[in-house]
This record gives sequence, structure tokens and C-alpha cells, in this order.
Amino acid sequence: MTQNIQLLNISEVAQKLSAGKSTIYDWMSPKSKRFKKDFPKPLRKIGGVNRWLESEIDAWVLTHLNLNQDAKAQ
Repeated sequence: MTQNIQLLNISEVAQKLSAGKSTIYDWMSPKSKRFKKDFPKPLRKIGGVNRWLESEIDAWVLTHLNLNQDAKAQ
């Protein structure tokens, strides 16, 4: 069984989410007013750069889409 694991850097995550890099960092920081505790944590410093599993970012997006759709249905 072969798995295709994709790692994304901050620029790629920001582009995928149509958000700024500073927004991503705010979502990660508990000190920020925009902190999102469910936002995926990066894999720490692979080659000196934070990287995220693309599958975790995709799952987070789908979760938020489902939450928004559920809220609209009520």
C-alpha cells in the first residue's frame, strides 16, 4: 500500500485557505484573539521550516464547511 503524503509550507497553506500568512499564525497562537484551537498543528521545523500535512488541512476545511452548512440548516 502506497501513501502519497504531501507537506505544505506556510505559503502553501495560506494559498490553499485563501488566507494571509499572518492569519495562519494568529490561528495557531493561543495569545491571539483569532486563535483556533482546532487548527492543525505543523510538524515542527522540518529542514528549518514548519510544514503541515495537507490531509490535515483538507480535513479541517471539510469540518468547517460541514459546521457552516449545519448552522445554515438550523
